[in-house]
Amino acid sequence: MNFTVTADRPTGGVDTGFTGTITFSSTDANAGLPGSYTFTSADQGTHTFNVTFQTAGSQSITASGSGLSATSSGISVAPAAPTNLGATAASSSGINLSWTAAAGATGYEIERSTGGGAWAQVGTTTATTYQDTGLAAGTGYSYQVIATGGGLSSAASNVATATTTSAASAPTTTDSLWSGLTTPPENAYAWGSYELGLQFSSTTGGVVTGVRFYKQTWMSGPNVGTLWSSTGQVLASAAFTGESSFGWQQVTFSNPVTIQPNTPYVVSFSTSSSYFGITTGYFNGQTVSNGPLQAPSNGVLGSNGVYQSAGSFPSIGSGGMNFWVDVNFSPSAAASLQTAPATAAPAVKTLWGSFATSQTATGTTHGTQATTGDSVATAAVVSTSRRVVNQPQHTATWGASRRWFRD
Repeated sequence: MNFTVTADRPTGGVDTGFTGTITFSSTDANAGLPGSYTFTSADQGTHTFNVTFQTAGSQSITASGSGLSATSSGISVAPAAPTNLGATAASSSGINLSWTAAAGATGYEIERSTGGGAWAQVGTTTATTYQDTGLAAGTGYSYQVIATGGGLSSAASNVATATTTSAASAPTTTDSLWSGLTTPPENAYAWGSYELGLQFSSTTGGVVTGVRFYKQTWMSGPNVGTLWSSTGQVLASAAFTGESSFGWQQVTFSNPVTIQPNTPYVVSFSTSSSYFGITTGYFNGQTVSNGPLQAPSNGVLGSNGVYQSAGSFPSIGSGGMNFWVDVNFSPSAAASLQTAPATAAPAVKTLWGSFATSQTATGTTHGTQATTGDSVATAAVVSTSRRVVNQPQHTATWGASRRWFRD
């Protein structure tokens, strides 16, 4: 702004012969003030200076020196308008904004217009970036930003426009290793809180949409399905809901995960202190294939049929057990879906190569006795023997008998 200093005579009128030197000060510590100035006879006692205020609000400026002192106060200073506003679509429901900071601003108001309609404030921030979310897919939006400070507002910035991306199409075809009509030939069971996994790969790229597992009537939840990289990174996870009493259970991820072709991954489901079924030795010498999906034979890429405590990456080999967990996969990937990293074959820890002989109780009384070493206890259920996965050794009471678990 311009600030004019006039030297007046004490008796009135302008002192046209004033040649004194004056300096400037302001309540705005960041203001751009003129340097000291010495009047000349050419000024005729009056000179105009340029002052740039940097802090919004009510400010004042004072000129003094050579017996002269003058103050102009109550100057309302609004922030400068933001500049270089840009808008970029971040997704089908979000747009990112950024702009250059405005002098004197302590905050910013973001306004939006849709289809040339009225401007409406959608948010505030003290930063120079903002993400507008909850938008409609494939829709254009216009934005402007207003700086605020000192109780005043700037003029609006330039207008920036962006269009959200189209919604990603959901996969329409799904492959799994086993069909929905498959009834697992389970010959064993176990009990506890475990993460039960299967190593698989696909010969083509695509998206994993969810996890499935086979539930027996004597199994209970809650259960959680997870997709892992071969190094143990969680790529997606979801809790099973609305489970039926038996049969294949399925959960769909909120965001399908794109996987790389010919790259190992692990799919698992967790148990919660409940029973689960097993087919022992299933993957020994057998590779399961269906369409582009493959579950390699035990030993091809480390162990297949893997487990760990619930919620942890299943990396312990089971000697080829099949826990009957499966993957839902679509070979038609959408570019905007989350992409899983390509990783090397999993490092799987094998605790045993085969199950040792164990003693089996008979009759209807539940009871087991473990042998020494890395053996596996068995349990009798109505005269039918079923193996128990090795668990950490401790004693648990079950009816009138005792059971030993070992991992």
